[in-house]
Amino acid sequence: MFSYLANRLLCFRKSLLHFILQMSDFFSHLGNFVIQRLSSSSGNPTDLEANVPCGIPEDSMCRIRTTNLQPQHELDLLGVGASGQVYNVSEQVVLKSCRTFVPPSSDAPEIEHWDYASDTLFHFNLMENERTVLQQLQKRPHPHIIEAIDTEQPEGLYLRKYRQIPDEVKTNPARRIRLYHDIADALRHLHSLGIVHDDVRIDNVLVDDRDSAILCDFSAASPCGDSNLVFPHLPLPIGGPSPILSEETDMFAFASFMFKMEVGSAPEFSFESGKVSLPELNSGNESIDKIIRTAWLGNYDHTSDVVQDLASMDSQVNNGPQSSDLLPTPEYLKRQVMDWRKCREDKFGMMILYTKLDDQNGTLPS
Repeated sequence: MFSYLANRLLCFRKSLLHFILQMSDFFSHLGNFVIQRLSSSSGNPTDLEANVPCGIPEDSMCRIRTTNLQPQHELDLLGVGASGQVYNVSEQVVLKSCRTFVPPSSDAPEIEHWDYASDTLFHFNLMENERTVLQQLQKRPHPHIIEAIDTEQPEGLYLRKYRQIPDEVKTNPARRIRLYHDIADALRHLHSLGIVHDDVRIDNVLVDDRDSAILCDFSAASPCGDSNLVFPHLPLPIGGPSPILSEETDMFAFASFMFKMEVGSAPEFSFESGKVSLPELNSGNESIDKIIRTAWLGNYDHTSDVVQDLASMDSQVNNGPQSSDLLPTPEYLKRQVMDWRKCREDKFGMMILYTKLDDQNGTLPS
C-alpha cells in the first residue's frame, strides 16, 4: 500500500512541477508563495536548463524550505536546472545528475526530514523519466536532439556538451530561420515516436560546434495523450489551452519560442471563458508571423507541416547545406567517460556523493 501511495504522490508532484515550470514567469512575481532552493556550492551558476523555482505552498501558507544541494568533491558545476545538476566531464562531455540534497540533522524537525525524503524521491523520478526517453532516442537518434553518450550509469546521464545560442545567431534573421527549422524537425522526429517534449523554450535549445540547433532537457517529456494541466484562472501552460498533450501543444510552445526569439520577450496571453487572446504579432517578417499564429491557433495538422513551411523559408535565405564538420564519435566520447569515472573511483571511491534516505551521516554506502 505504501509503495502505491508513494508512486501516486510522485506522479502528482511531477505534474505539479511541470505546471510550475511552465508558469515560471507568473510565479516569479509571487515571491512569498514560491519556494527557492539555493545551492550552497555555487553563487550564480550558468543557467543551462532554466534555473527556476519549484515547489508549492502547503495549506495556502508560506513555509520556507531549507533543502540545500549536496556539495560534490572537485566537480566543476556548470549549471543547476529545475530537473538536475550539470557537471563538466571533458571538453566534449557533461554529466547531468539528479539533484542530491544535504540531509537534515538527526534532531531536525520532522517536516525537514519529509522535505528531504520527498525532494530526493521526486528528483530521482524526474531523472529516471529523462533516462527512459534518452534511451529510446539512442535507438532512434536525430541530429538536432541532444546526444546521450552513456545512460546506464547510476550517477546520471553523460551527454555530449553543447553551448547556449550565441548572439550572432540570435541577431541574424537567416540563422534564426535555420535554427527554427532544426528544432521543428527535431520535434517532428520526437512526435513520430509518440513523445511530447512539453517544455519547448529558449532555455532548452542549445547549439553544437557547427551552430546547428539542439533540443535538450527531456525531464518533462510525456507520451502523447497525457493530460496538459490547464486552470481557468491562471496563465496558460507552455503548451497552450488543449487539455491533452499532443503535437499541437508542442507546436504552441514552439511558436512562443519563435516569438521570444523574434521579439526579445515572452508572449503574454489572456485566457478567459475557455478562449485565448493572442498577443500582437509584428516581428517584421510576415512569413514568421504567419507560422507563429497558425501554430498558436492549432491550425497545423502535423508537425511536418511546420517543418515544410520553415524548410521553404530556409532555402530562400540560406545558401547551401549546414556545415559537415565531423564531431567526435560517441565511441570516443564514451572512452572519455570511462576514463573520467575510473579517475573519480580511484580518487574518491565514488562518482557523486549522495545520501540514503535512512543515512543521516552523509556518507556513501559501501
